[in-house]
Amino acid sequence: VLFPIHTFLANPLKEVVHLKRGILYRAFIYFLCFSFLLMMNGFARMGLEAKEIERPFGEMVSKGEVKFEARENMWKKVDSSHFPLFKGMRVKTESGQALLRFQDNGRVEVSPRSLFSIDQQGRLVLTEGSIRFSLPVASEVSFKVGNLSIQPSRTLQASKGISIPASGDSTIAGTLSIHSNGSVTISSQEGKLQVLGPDQVLLAAIPKNESITLPSVTVSGPQRVMVA
Repeated sequence: VLFPIHTFLANPLKEVVHLKRGILYRAFIYFLCFSFLLMMNGFARMGLEAKEIERPFGEMVSKGEVKFEARENMWKKVDSSHFPLFKGMRVKTESGQALLRFQDNGRVEVSPRSLFSIDQQGRLVLTEGSIRFSLPVASEVSFKVGNLSIQPSRTLQASKGISIPASGDSTIAGTLSIHSNGSVTISSQEGKLQVLGPDQVLLAAIPKNESITLPSVTVSGPQRVMVA
């Protein structure tokens, strides 16, 4: 801050006050600029984090009484007819029903009085009720009930440098039902299904137009026996 020397000599106290005010003003401007830069940097990081947020695993169209778990043990009604599904989400169909659609054009119909969730591996975990599914043979969507994993049985054939699914059914379709006694019935209407234990050990293979009912001890107990 420049000022004439004679003015300073005439009223030094006043000029010192002006000088201090100028310094404080500049410091305040610098502080605002620095705060603005920090804020913009925060927004940029938020933007990057938003880009890293996982996309919806699929969407759900429902009718009737269908709820999702907003927080632990806090259920809210699904209001939207097109509801996004994310990994870790839990949904229950009380008196309603739901249709799940995935990015690979797979579809799952959820019956009333069913409870399911999507785990971090992208598996549909059925806890209560029943579902009907139709998936592309190369779909990454699979199912889990208790200790069991249910997924398409893919037959591979050799090719140059890679393995590709052998020609055959292009769609896997069937039903999955949990009974009141804890047993599970799995049926295949198109394609082949396989049931794996917790150690990825094959417990059962279900061909087209066949079904199998697994007792509750097999669903939730130790897996030591292969089901025939």
